[in-house]
Amino acid sequence: MKHNTFFSSWLLGALVGVGITLASDSGVQRLTFQQAIGTVFTFDMLQGGFRIPGLSGTFRSTFPVSGVIDLSKGSAPYSPNTLVLERNLVLHDIATVSSLGNIMGAGYTLELPKSVELFPINITPDKCTFSNLTLVSSGNFTWQAPSITFSGSSTISGQGNCITLAPESIITVAAGATLLLQDITIKNLNSANIICASPSSTLLLKNATLELADNVTTWTGNIIVADESVCILKDKQWDFSGDSVLTVSGVTLWKDQAGASSIGNITGTINLINGGIILQQAFGNIRLMQSEIDVLQGFLRRRTIPSPRRR
Repeated sequence: MKHNTFFSSWLLGALVGVGITLASDSGVQRLTFQQAIGTVFTFDMLQGGFRIPGLSGTFRSTFPVSGVIDLSKGSAPYSPNTLVLERNLVLHDIATVSSLGNIMGAGYTLELPKSVELFPINITPDKCTFSNLTLVSSGNFTWQAPSITFSGSSTISGQGNCITLAPESIITVAAGATLLLQDITIKNLNSANIICASPSSTLLLKNATLELADNVTTWTGNIIVADESVCILKDKQWDFSGDSVLTVSGVTLWKDQAGASSIGNITGTINLINGGIILQQAFGNIRLMQSEIDVLQGFLRRRTIPSPRRR
């Protein structure tokens, strides 16, 4: 009996070690150490994180995940593995992402907690792809990942938080793809770290603030402002050249000088449709709509100042 018990324990550990799925679609399974799992089932409660031992893994748990998340092939030669979401993956404090891989979102969400303060520099030189994924940030973080391509219809939702782009980071919107930046501030924008791959790529802005770190030239793709957004130009220029187009549709895109000695400009191919307009933010944080400016100018023209009385 002792030998049977020992063999059973050894076999269980071996199965987990090679990434064999331990079924828990029928009852809660609490796992406190990082697991090498091919499939995370409905009632798997991962409190120590997980890694994918094979080329791909599937996530369908109803529970949030904490611990260390590793989506790369864990031995040389390093390459990104693929995580397929069949439910929202909510990372819970304290969680960290040690290495990235491909994420097939299928319309589901990856939610990052405040403890994830950076997207790491991958141990693999290969590019990663996020497809049809909504990425939600619960805190400010630094985007260090060298190259991530968004395909399909994807979203980065900041919930009012800030993403700081590292100099080596690259976010690419694939051909035919749409990436929505919503309720977010993006810092350190330059010509190389957010790019459209083709004229059919679309970057959509809704309540987004983009802060330029240098002069920016966009050569291809569509940038569409669909909800009031801000471009912190300082004294920099953003030029839409080649076959790139900036479209402001029915809203205001604000230009912010942010304390610089002069204000930069947005130039090139620009479409203002459905009453869309580009205005300079003035008087600190006070923003005047054009209609309000027109009313004030009309009031000043109509106002008469009485002449001084003669004695």
